[in-house]
Amino acid sequence: EDSGNHVEVTLRIDQCVKNFADNAVLQNYCWLLKYFSVNSPATNYSIIHMLQRICNDCMLESMLYQLSLLCIFYEILSDRKALQSVEHKTIVTFLIKLVRKFCQKLKSQPLLFVEILFWRTRNECHLIDADYLVQKFKKGKKKGIAKEESN
Repeated sequence: EDSGNHVEVTLRIDQCVKNFADNAVLQNYCWLLKYFSVNSPATNYSIIHMLQRICNDCMLESMLYQLSLLCIFYEILSDRKALQSVEHKTIVTFLIKLVRKFCQKLKSQPLLFVEILFWRTRNECHLIDADYLVQKFKKGKKKGIAKEESN
């Protein structure tokens, strides 16, 4: 009867996740993660799942390369109980992978030591990742040229 007032809209999950890829939201998620030992398993799962979506789906992993967040991650990874707990395995695995990638990027982008002091926008994060990929490509290309010359 009243069908003229309704418009069907496609829900785009990727767009919804991008809305959560914001510094204020990340700060709150990581603040919650700081209390992982008293959080319910469902809360911890939701936090890690959203951070994984931001890192993987939006390719904004470098938004988490911020000093205050890295301090929280350090606290979690230095908790011996968390490292041995099956309940916290997802958290520990995600954080170890994140910190390893950060350390890999530091090798080719030493200015990240300065960048971790400041919050970045999505565009700045994409630039950091693009620069890392360019550096990685250049190294791969040099290795390929060196192999060709040796043959």
